Amino acid sequence: MKENPLPYSGEKAYRIAYLVLGYLRKTLTEAEHDEIDAWVEASYENMLLFEELTDERNIDANIAWRQSVQTEEALGENKKTASIFDACQEQQKKTVAFRWAVA
Repeated sequence: MKENPLPYSGEKAYRIAYLVLGYLRKTLTEAEHDEIDAWVEASYENMLLFEELTDERNIDANIAWRQSVQTEEALGENKKTASIFDACQEQQKKTVAFRWAVA
């Protein structure tokens, strides 16, 4: 089995994510702020990750990317719905033509 390349997983990763989000939202308690500070100070990698996750340019870029993905997904759904609608209309035309031919 391959070793997880990420330094944290499971509950620890969720806890760090919760603390980073709380930091960004400015909703951390004093104890939680101390906890995230201790995590950042625990290693150079933690400090770099924290800086990357809290950098406004990265946040803005991720928001823009997420919005473009959602737009593309919506466009894909609209195209799928339109093709289903077109197929139904085509089937209705064939049915009406068949009924006229039989009559």
